[in-house]
Amino acid sequence: MMLEMINGYAGSNPQADDRVERTDDRSFVVRPESEDGDSNYKFAFDVTARNKSDRPQALSLVVDWQEPPEVGTTYMDDRRSIFVIGESVFDEVSGRLDGDRARFELDIPPGEVRICLHPPFGTDELDAFFTGISALPGARRITYGRTAEGRALEAGWLPAEERADRCVLAIGRIHPYETAGSYFIAGIADLLATGEASPLRRDTSFLLVPMVNPDGVAHGLCKRTTTGAELGAEGISSSDPAASALNGLVCGVAAASAQAVLIDAHGWMIEEDGPIFYSSAVREGTLGRLDRRLFPNGLRVSDYSDRPADPETTDLRRCAVEQLGMSVLVTSHPWFGRRPDDMRKVGANLTAAFLGALG
Repeated sequence: MMLEMINGYAGSNPQADDRVERTDDRSFVVRPESEDGDSNYKFAFDVTARNKSDRPQALSLVVDWQEPPEVGTTYMDDRRSIFVIGESVFDEVSGRLDGDRARFELDIPPGEVRICLHPPFGTDELDAFFTGISALPGARRITYGRTAEGRALEAGWLPAEERADRCVLAIGRIHPYETAGSYFIAGIADLLATGEASPLRRDTSFLLVPMVNPDGVAHGLCKRTTTGAELGAEGISSSDPAASALNGLVCGVAAASAQAVLIDAHGWMIEEDGPIFYSSAVREGTLGRLDRRLFPNGLRVSDYSDRPADPETTDLRRCAVEQLGMSVLVTSHPWFGRRPDDMRKVGANLTAAFLGALG
């Protein structure tokens, strides 16, 4: 048999071998896993196909999401396409939906290709990010904590070149499957490497964290850390080491800077790009500065500026706004029709627009 399906590596989903079933020489059924059964976040899928021949091979792949009857096909349209990524190929392939299954007919080139719902951003991409950061003046790679499994929690620190009037903390991958968040943060680094960022670098420090949940990423999880913590909505109340370290980072930035900013980047599986603002004036100023060509599927904008404060909140972002006085942007960007370079451009453009609106 010329085709094999590989899983169980860092970042794959499913991890368990019994969730990959060969049905004939060229056909497989893969059943993705979810750590808590929340279908609203069940979008982790990453396996590798190996073609042992010297010519392309046809592969029939069924991704069986195994949704409960009350969920049914609710999320299936957002699982209609997958990426096939290898040395000689980067394709987004649409499949045929059949209930809670998606069926794909693929041509697999010789060697190995990743088959995934989201372009990967793992340890190799993280190292490449920090290599790029290190080339910027004054930049450093720092460790701000350790996860429950002992992995380093790392950030890129770029201090202001003259006076530090403002500090921006930008984070990605609260939810492990959302690789768009990591590429968004990489786009901020791209922005800071350009000449147009010179005014920003003069008076603004940046702390860039592309992966705040590396344990979850390594295990191919959807929403949580390996201890069960959700770092966003439940982050303030969690004793998980990654949550505690992230809370410390947010509080430290807020305490050290008179103009503290938090950008929280996601990749929720909705068709449109979804920025969430906590100030109507900043919302309008940001939207007016965007390059709309980078957002072809439109914007689903939310404005929480009139939401009553909740002193009992466990949400990291609400705490940052309501208790720490930070300027906050929570934003999400889907992959449909995009590649990693596109997502990096989104990160650069939206960040520049948001900071410009803040003044």
